[in-house]
Amino acid sequence: MTETCSDEVFWQEEVRRFLPDARSALRAALGYVCCPICHVLADVPFHYFALLPSRWPDEQCLRDVVCQAWGFCNRHTWQLSKMQGFVAIARVFLDVLDALPHLPTPRHSCPLCRLQALMEAMLLNDLCQWLSRRAAQERYGELFGVCYPHLELLLQRETAEGVKELLIRAQEGRREELLRDLQSILDKDTAEAKWLRTEAEKRAPRRTLLKLAGDQEP
Repeated sequence: MTETCSDEVFWQEEVRRFLPDARSALRAALGYVCCPICHVLADVPFHYFALLPSRWPDEQCLRDVVCQAWGFCNRHTWQLSKMQGFVAIARVFLDVLDALPHLPTPRHSCPLCRLQALMEAMLLNDLCQWLSRRAAQERYGELFGVCYPHLELLLQRETAEGVKELLIRAQEGRREELLRDLQSILDKDTAEAKWLRTEAEKRAPRRTLLKLAGDQEP
């Protein structure tokens, strides 16, 4: 990165650009039937790649970060290809390839992966702070809650007394509901009984995937 670019300042500005109000975003996402942290993060690649072509010519720091990472990781590279046309891809990767020597230097982490990791840490911290209040704990028990990957991360953090127990208890409640609904789907797997499936049972397969894997990126 050039001398005029501060790594810390750059990433602070990147987070503010794509997540200007983490607290409000998380509170809104809590009401959806999916992991709220995954929900907030899911649209980040779309917005990032939508702005990338217009940012590229004027933001040297952005170009440095992307070039030092040889572009993006496999998943995000192909997401970019689905969103942008030939000109945008050529503009970005002409610089990336030009910056690579004959033998590649050590690769930095994918810029978009790093951005999402910073946002994820902010959202995890905010959720822990929110859950330190009694009213929030009662509300959380009524919600879909987090996915298992984010539950694992939350249980590794320092939290207020009783928060981890609440997270485990709420997750177990959702697990039992999903187990019941999935089994009912199998029990009604006949031409006559399948019409008797409840709306909760019909939604159970998707909710199970959201619990186990989190929300899908666009």
